[in-house]
Amino acid sequence: MKKVILIGDSIRLGYCGFVKELLSDQSAVFFPEENCRFSQNILVGLSEWQNLAGDPATVDIVHWNCGHWDMAHWRGDEKPLNSPAYYGEMLERIDGHLQRCFPNAKRVFALTTPMNPDGSRPVNVRTTDDVRTYNAVARSVMNELGVPVNDLFALMEKAPSTLYADYCHYTEAGYRILAQQVAQTIRGML
Repeated sequence: MKKVILIGDSIRLGYCGFVKELLSDQSAVFFPEENCRFSQNILVGLSEWQNLAGDPATVDIVHWNCGHWDMAHWRGDEKPLNSPAYYGEMLERIDGHLQRCFPNAKRVFALTTPMNPDGSRPVNVRTTDDVRTYNAVARSVMNELGVPVNDLFALMEKAPSTLYADYCHYTEAGYRILAQQVAQTIRGML
């Protein structure tokens, strides 16, 4: 059995169980039980999560994401938690740590999903245009690093609001759609 680790925010929390089911024939899938939140939290959390699958050197793929928390304007702050430029720096730092934590693993980064098209306003404001900006930064960084990108944004860009549970999270049906693409991406890399 191959070993796969999924790291990411609440969107990852929503699809990880379905990915585990979809890959059960060829992979053991591991993930933190908690929301990995924003980029700094992932950088720090890797120390704890690197042993999720036992020996980190035996991990085959790490599929990871962050973004929604990084671009959010917390409690109405005029600035996002991380500027697009700093977000890019953090992604590069995290990738370096992933390489050291999981020396034999392929890495793939998942782009941030869009906001609900019904216009629901999140408590910590961000828009689909913000998501596009941060995804462009992520794509550029990952291209430079030679890390493949799983474009979950494009997958859900035309999704109807009925697949959303709130301003950015999905219903079970939405998470199953995401899980299908995540599992397919991982299968293609094994």
